[in-house]
Amino acid sequence: MKYLLLLLPIILISLCSILPPLPEIPLPLEPQVFTTDVGSPDIFIKVETLSSVIRGGREAQIYFELRNKQLYDLKNVVLDVYDHPCFPSGDFKKEDCGSSGTLKSNQSCFWFPRWRSDETSIDRNCLIRLSISYEATNSVFQDIAVLPKHEYIQREIEGTLQDVPIRSSSAKGPLNVYLTFSEQQPLLGDEECTIHINYNNMGDGLVKKSGKPFIELTVPNNMLNFNCDGYSGNELTDPPTFIKGRAVPTECGFKTEDVDVMDIKSLGIDINYKYVIYNSIPITVKGESPSTPEGVGGTSQGGRSGGCLVEGSKILTPEGFKKIEDLKVGDIVIGYKNGKELETKIREKTSHFGFWNIYHYKGYWFTETHGVYPSLEEESVLVPLLSNKINTYTGYVFNIETGTHNYFGENNLLIHNFKPM
Repeated sequence: MKYLLLLLPIILISLCSILPPLPEIPLPLEPQVFTTDVGSPDIFIKVETLSSVIRGGREAQIYFELRNKQLYDLKNVVLDVYDHPCFPSGDFKKEDCGSSGTLKSNQSCFWFPRWRSDETSIDRNCLIRLSISYEATNSVFQDIAVLPKHEYIQREIEGTLQDVPIRSSSAKGPLNVYLTFSEQQPLLGDEECTIHINYNNMGDGLVKKSGKPFIELTVPNNMLNFNCDGYSGNELTDPPTFIKGRAVPTECGFKTEDVDVMDIKSLGIDINYKYVIYNSIPITVKGESPSTPEGVGGTSQGGRSGGCLVEGSKILTPEGFKKIEDLKVGDIVIGYKNGKELETKIREKTSHFGFWNIYHYKGYWFTETHGVYPSLEEESVLVPLLSNKINTYTGYVFNIETGTHNYFGENNLLIHNFKPM
């Protein structure tokens, strides 16, 4: 009997894939949304990643969504990741959103690039810089009401000048262009007048020149000798300089037409612009080294499954992650069977103390006779030895009620646990 007792720890150790403790700061399991619906009234922008923390040498999966919120087209839409430290390879530019780069009203564009990170032995905080640019045309109008002298005087006496119906519209996009008058409307016919064209950038982006003049005016015939400073005819070629969302207004002069009856016509303004929105994505690339182990699951040889976890390892339960040493028989953990998660009870739990060599190579942890599952998506890999260290540990093994005996550990790692002989 005493020989059997001496052999028991050896048998338990042989069944286990000895695992190092999980890191103090686990990799996030929930998707990380970095920016959404910011920058411009024209376009909805969403940037999301499966995790803001990845291991060196692994791929980051990024999710982009762009959607046109306006009734007019957004043309030449380009999503450009122009600075991507820590990620030397991948697809970093999207130029074919919508129909050849044009997003129609309420049309969406989706992009799912994968970027592979550099291998690193230290943690690196990487700020990925990107821009979204597009071109659009937005049109507004302002009624110009001109009264003959006799009607103007009569309305002034009666106090009905304000009853003249004067309409205007405002821009729906990030650029608002509107008029202010030296004289309150309605205007008296055959008089010299001055207006100012005002420019506001209401978004967070930069205004650039598009392939058309920035401003194109359609001047009605009740505004004579119309002339604006800095304009070529009725066009402003380049956008003005915006400081804190405002630009210097343009002064325009004209003479009202000498009319016999009230004349109301519209001054049209077409705003042609290229808009560029800048943003960034913070991603941390975790260094991989034997002194900073990551938790993984294991599988044994000979047709029997084994998974021995060290004290401090965390297991997913309906209430969240719990340390394995705090779990007891009858507790519920999240199991995994036939590709689906399910709740399952712990039927049996044992623990032991021992020593083992743990090896690490390019993100993989394993023992001399055991392969490991680094994640749900990767196969078990046994790789050449790079370094090792002798570990003393308290190991835990428990049996659960699913046929495959799989459950979830921290960082969404699939743990393949002990199955009785």
